[in-house]
Amino acid sequence: MLTLDDRNMEFKTAYPYFAPEALRFEAEHSYADGETILEHKVEYGWNHTFAEILNALLSQGLTIEFLHEFAFCGWQYFSDMEEVDVDGDKWYQLKDSREQAMVPMMFSLKATRS
Repeated sequence: MLTLDDRNMEFKTAYPYFAPEALRFEAEHSYADGETILEHKVEYGWNHTFAEILNALLSQGLTIEFLHEFAFCGWQYFSDMEEVDVDGDKWYQLKDSREQAMVPMMFSLKATRS
């Protein structure tokens, strides 16, 4: 990605982007609820590349009507995020405004069947 500068890298990768297998995590709390302590501490997640997502939709004959990227997301993914109000809704974004412009946190798209 041309926007990353390995001479002064501030963001570091922790998991492979092209990982076909499930990623295993030990977690005290759910990403959806940072207060309740989980009884079962192991959770699994799967990375899906942007191409996998788009190609899955296109392979089903769907038409992409729009794609939006956002500098915020629905949960506190990083410890240095803060809660913000966006159009009356609660979201989380990086505290440093310079870092907010570095990577998207979430995207939305609309696909319809032609």
